[in-house]
Parts: sequence; structure tokens; C-alpha cells
Amino acid sequence: MSIRHDSENRRRYERWPVTLKAECSVVSDGEWKGAHVCENISAGGALIVGPGGLRVGEKVQLTVRITALEPIEVKAEVRRAHPRKKGDIEYGVEFRDLSADDEDLIQATLLSVLEQDARGDD
Repeated sequence: MSIRHDSENRRRYERWPVTLKAECSVVSDGEWKGAHVCENISAGGALIVGPGGLRVGEKVQLTVRITALEPIEVKAEVRRAHPRKKGDIEYGVEFRDLSADDEDLIQATLLSVLEQDARGDD
């Protein structure tokens, strides 16, 4: 497992590209919208990649799975959508009403991966 730092000045929280197991399931208005891969994540949001069907401004419910930890249920809003090659769409989502415990869990998980990366653990 390793991650690379990739910050952008306009973000409240730094985003870290993940090469650890991070997936999310997306539901909107009670309708399953598919499984997505989480390419980067912070306590403020994530970049997810998966099938089309989400609209900018749409409110969604994500179930985020990071490594072997308990899944995190979080409300989010789709802030941007860009097509990729091979038909997938990348979505920038902003978390809404993230609990302090879930924010701490995301930050602690990222810190743990950074420490493992610094030690050279895989």
C-alpha cells in the first residue's frame, strides 16, 4: 500500500491519491448507482470513478470501504463529472454532514498508510 500527496490550494482538506483498497457504493433517491473506485480521499470529499448516471449537484449516499476497516456511510454531493476513456466517469464528490468519528477514521487511516509507506511496508 502506498499513497502520493496531491494537494490543491482551494481544498479545505488535503486529498491523497490512494493505492489501498478504497471502494464505494453509490445510492441516489434510493436507487443503486453502482460500485465505484475511490482514487483519492480526504475528510472533505473524494474522487470516485465508475459508471455514468450521476449528475452534478445530485445528492448521494456513499458507503466507503477503506482497507479492512468498517465501511463509512456518508452523504455527499456530486460537484463535478468528467468522462474518461473506456466509458467510466470520474466524479468529484464533497462529503456532507460527516461525523467527527468518520472524519477521524479517514484521517487516521491515511496517516497509517503514510507511515507504512515511509517504512517501506507493502
